[in-house]
Amino acid sequence: MKKLWISVLAVCIIAGILFFVKNKKQIQEVANTKDITCMDENREKYLLSSLLKNKKFILIYRYSDISCNACVEVELKHLHSIYKDRDDAIILCSYHIERDYYVFKRLNQIKLPTYKIDHNVFDFDMKQNNDAYYFLLHPDMTVTDIFVPEKMTPDASIKYLLDISNKLNRQ
Repeated sequence: MKKLWISVLAVCIIAGILFFVKNKKQIQEVANTKDITCMDENREKYLLSSLLKNKKFILIYRYSDISCNACVEVELKHLHSIYKDRDDAIILCSYHIERDYYVFKRLNQIKLPTYKIDHNVFDFDMKQNNDAYYFLLHPDMTVTDIFVPEKMTPDASIKYLLDISNKLNRQ
């Protein structure tokens, strides 16, 4: 019986360590990115850097039409629940068919500022395997705190968003 408890305890400890290491790897830093052109739903064009509006950084949620729709919908719910009345979070998305963008935005009642951008404009887009992800953008176009949500750990997304919300509150 004692050996069974030791085995169970060892498995739990190893599982906890693996979970921590895996989630820690999801947050990375990337040096800089180029300024890109973004288009709002009225077809107005902006430089990404202009969307910071004198802030130290903003949270960006990035997805495309080839990202998992169900995953994006879950993340949008998390994002709206935490950032609904804030001006320091935006959504950048890419669609091959522009109509799909408007339909998805309307169906999911996206209230946060949303901008369309070209596919693969960021150097790190290809590394993300078309997964949706979050990151912080700084005025010098430095990208930090990249986080790729996973279906299996929805609490990690909420924790990330709350941590970033606290960070944004301190700026």
